[in-house]
Amino acid sequence: MRSALRSLATAPALTAVVVIVLALGIGANTAVFSLLDEALLEELPVRDPQQLRTAVVISRDGATISNVPAELFAELRREPRAFSGVLACWSTEMNLDAGADVDRVLVQYVSGSYFSTLGVSMFAGRAIREVDENAADRPAVLSHRFWMRRFGGDPAVLGRAVLLNGLPAVVVGITPPEFFGLDRGAAADVTIALPTRAPFSNLWVTVRMRPGATDAQGVAEADAALKQALERIRSRLSRYRDADRQQILTMKAGLRPAAAGMEVAMRDYIASFRVLLLLSAGVLLIACVNVAHLLLARALARTHEFGVRLALGASRARLLRQVLAESGVLAVLGTALGVLSAIPIRSALTRLLLSDLAHQALAFRVDAHLLAYSSLLVVLTVVVVGLVPALRASRVDISVTLQRAAPRGRARRYGLAKALVVAQIAAALPLLVGAALLVRSFRELSAIDTGVALDRMVTLRVGLSPRETQQIQSTQIYADLVDRARAVPGVDSAALGWDYALGSGRSAKSIWVEGRPPETNQSSGFNVIGPGFFANAGIPVVLGREFTDADTTRARRVVVVNEAWVRRYAPGRNPIGLHVGDTGADSIAKYDVIGVVRDSRTVALRQTAGPMLYQPLMQDDWAGDVVLHVRVSTDPRGVAARVRDAIHGLNPHLPVYDETTLLERRAQALGGDRVMAELSSSVGFLALLLTTLGIYGVIAYTVGRRTAEIGIRMALGATSRSVRWMVVRETLALAAAGVSIGVPLALAGARGLASMLFGVGPQDPAALSGSVAMLLLVACVAGGVPASRAARLQPSTALRRE
Repeated sequence: MRSALRSLATAPALTAVVVIVLALGIGANTAVFSLLDEALLEELPVRDPQQLRTAVVISRDGATISNVPAELFAELRREPRAFSGVLACWSTEMNLDAGADVDRVLVQYVSGSYFSTLGVSMFAGRAIREVDENAADRPAVLSHRFWMRRFGGDPAVLGRAVLLNGLPAVVVGITPPEFFGLDRGAAADVTIALPTRAPFSNLWVTVRMRPGATDAQGVAEADAALKQALERIRSRLSRYRDADRQQILTMKAGLRPAAAGMEVAMRDYIASFRVLLLLSAGVLLIACVNVAHLLLARALARTHEFGVRLALGASRARLLRQVLAESGVLAVLGTALGVLSAIPIRSALTRLLLSDLAHQALAFRVDAHLLAYSSLLVVLTVVVVGLVPALRASRVDISVTLQRAAPRGRARRYGLAKALVVAQIAAALPLLVGAALLVRSFRELSAIDTGVALDRMVTLRVGLSPRETQQIQSTQIYADLVDRARAVPGVDSAALGWDYALGSGRSAKSIWVEGRPPETNQSSGFNVIGPGFFANAGIPVVLGREFTDADTTRARRVVVVNEAWVRRYAPGRNPIGLHVGDTGADSIAKYDVIGVVRDSRTVALRQTAGPMLYQPLMQDDWAGDVVLHVRVSTDPRGVAARVRDAIHGLNPHLPVYDETTLLERRAQALGGDRVMAELSSSVGFLALLLTTLGIYGVIAYTVGRRTAEIGIRMALGATSRSVRWMVVRETLALAAAGVSIGVPLALAGARGLASMLFGVGPQDPAALSGSVAMLLLVACVAGGVPASRAARLQPSTALRRE
């Protein structure tokens, strides 16, 4: 090792370049791996997380559902035998009034066993306990993040009363900073006790296995509890279709490992992390091949040294160990610097890919997983980087090397270098094809017609709760909100919706349509909207009419459907006047269809518009949050601020939040695809650059070693054009060999991107042919420079130099 360090110290520039190149490749891999590791494998900061299991139900078709019937939780906690603890939780949004501005917060209902089962100690105060499930004062626990953001870390908040949806709650504790709940990336701001009679029909349930109990015993106990729970809810399933009812009543229980939590919020990021890990691995491979080029050139320059060592008695194994030791030192230095560079790379990736809360939940830690992965990278790097020059050094011919007049070499002596070029091209092609596919997919997605007029539309969510709206005549407050908004200067029109115009259809429900067999599967997306919603959103009414101020609770219940709904449930029929129900077959006369509108997409832009049912807000039985859609003629942000002030003039305790434009919402919906397209393009460009440098280095080196040969060729009558073509032809031969290997690899890798593509297939010929053409072009450019230099040689000068 001392000899390796001394040897590398004699070539500081080479050593620095190699270490930096390796550090960048290893740093990118380490950063992406740390994200994937923490999203999938990082254990919760609770007591013995390996003992935790998530209770699930499994349908006959194998689908796994994590939000289980609340009755299952009640049965599990009754007399647990295989479990030492059972907890339940559920989240919803509420208004929190602490005497100043009203905040819209994420509130988590938890059973009294939640914190004790997890083994989480409070940062301050006390936790929710089982006696709190029936407490009149509603004890509440604040998250450390919300406590710092809303109350500035004031300890006096303990014991203070706040209002949650107009009802009092008393702050009794603060969670520790590192605790984000069971679902990292979706942490609650406030936690309150789940009443004995759960306000939700479904819950997330987690159990802690009793020491010595097996998973099989736990599943058997959970399944028995599920059977009891299903019997309790059987009577509530009377309005369900027979097939749906049997699907529910035949469900089985299961348990999933929950050491890393429920992994719901992080699920959307996993595919991106995996693709990035593959891309960064490709870059590292190309970087290693480039480093191998440099070390191979150094090994060739040290041929005389190796010959002398062998002549003085060194074994070939000793030379092999020596060169591998030097490569090992470089790999260790590159890995150490790479782990340090992983911190800023990872920070940049998290800000690009993750929401703020998910970013906070994934904290960079140098743990056993990361160290093991880094060690693996060291070993692989040593093998890839060091093996080629080591083999070259061990094959030195003493009799030739020690002759001062030994020939400078022929092209066949540089087969290893050329093999590295082929490998580099083969590794670069999948990265280029992947980048081309993701870029084309993003362009296709960006060009989609959403069916909504996105320009000049500002949206603001108004946090209404049932209690608050019931106190202010719920339907009247909707009309007042719209009137206030329309009176603001710069507002052309305004309308309300339970969901965004670019979000209609994200929620769905079962329906029963007149004229269709009741037992056939029928479902539809839905949105609850106010008068003028379609005109304001730019969604054309193609048949009938949209809702008006007359469509109130005193009028006949009506709905508007979209064209996809008509194609599915009323093909060949006039849908106007058709009857629809949503609470069982006997409810089929509940609504009259009065209009048909053009299809529009949700923020899930990849999904085509499905059947949609629009219901009038003024006929809604359950008043709640609404989104105010305001079409403006001036600066959107300025108008949004004035609209917010107008709403607060109506009621200063109404939280107005999530202000944005529909164009920004579409940009947010495209954000993940845009970032992946940009990152893959950057990776592809880097791979192309490294490949170009590798091709140029090898061709320039081989041309330089063949100066005498080229001089003889030209002295015997070869023209500059023939010499140039000879070099370019050899370069293209290497490129063709690399492409022939890279094409199958690219096609195989593209199949892994299929789920991330839109409007383009993984075997897209344009992406493949364009990437191949790009590689061949850069090969011509990289080989053309030394080819031109060789073509300008004078025979006498070339022979004299030799």
